[in-house]
Amino acid sequence: MNLRSFPEDSERLASVTSLDLKGNHLRGIPGVIGNFSGLKELKVENNELISISPMIGNIVSLLVVMLDNNLLSELPATFGSLTLLQRLSLMDNQLSELPSCVKSLTRLRRLNVENNS
Repeated sequence: MNLRSFPEDSERLASVTSLDLKGNHLRGIPGVIGNFSGLKELKVENNELISISPMIGNIVSLLVVMLDNNLLSELPATFGSLTLLQRLSLMDNQLSELPSCVKSLTRLRRLNVENNS
């Protein structure tokens, strides 16, 4: 699929537990992502992401976030609210330093930041 934006009616998907948006042309993750209150796994690898809405911090149920092969140079500070997060992959982005919000992720078991700027 070649999605360029989130589906407009995605707020109806609050009961989704796994969202896989790999291999599209998404430039950002909009604020509506905060409505996915039951989400445990978010995979948005191989897109063109340059931004993530701070509303992602509302999804406190997240366990896995995969953001490899995008254009991210930073994460929103609200990532620090994802205290159940166990796996975060940011490989092949444009990060110049480890985002400070990662320090708050005390349950994090796997962190991949290979091949960043």
